[in-house]
Amino acid sequence: MKVIKISTVLLLISLLAACATQTLVPVSVVLGGNADSLKNEYFPIEPLIAKSQVEISENGQMVEKDIRTLSNAQKLGYLGDTRVVVTLAKETASGELSYLTGKVTGEKGKYVAFMDYANFFIDDLSDGSTVIGRARVGVGLRLVARIQTNKKGIDLGSILKIGFAANKSELSGELEVRAIGVTSKEIQDLLPGSLPNLDESSIQRALEAMAAVKTKIHDPATSVQPRIMAVALNETNMLDKAGVKPEKG
Repeated sequence: MKVIKISTVLLLISLLAACATQTLVPVSVVLGGNADSLKNEYFPIEPLIAKSQVEISENGQMVEKDIRTLSNAQKLGYLGDTRVVVTLAKETASGELSYLTGKVTGEKGKYVAFMDYANFFIDDLSDGSTVIGRARVGVGLRLVARIQTNKKGIDLGSILKIGFAANKSELSGELEVRAIGVTSKEIQDLLPGSLPNLDESSIQRALEAMAAVKTKIHDPATSVQPRIMAVALNETNMLDKAGVKPEKG
């Protein structure tokens, strides 16, 4: 099982000027552990406003604009990909998150599962002068499950499997539903916030809330501001430039 270890030591990096069609890196943390594991693996980050330069059709011509200046409809129209992805991380004794490529727990302990529903596009991730990876830029929902397992060998590959294990008392924990890049009064009212008991009932409530919020993403009253939701690095020798802050449980 491959592990992506993310240190919690903060490293402040000044944002550089925008460059072509690249997403600039935000304030970073030091990325440690097995550097080779980081290549080409997407991991969720704390969502930050994207400053991507994108091309859109205007008066019969393609023009380049900052995605933040587009209308809500134009922003949503640019997010051509939709995906639901679950990312699993183990919380170490020092509070670090070790991202796992497998979904079955190797030992009992604390885990965090991130389930992202995202409408997105892929952009280059840049430090202002060099492309260091790729970013998923978009809007959507993130379900965060903080889990304490009671044994090893539990399949945490989907939220339903997590609920099944909770029903068998193999784990405990809590849930949180977050909207990313979209907001309105209706969306705020629909979000259940933190659900202190991880069980089939709370999972059902969380999934119902996510389904309801998804129907509001294209509402005229919804404000849309695409975020950097996940990143992947393409060169291990560029880790010191990787201006990303891993999502925390």
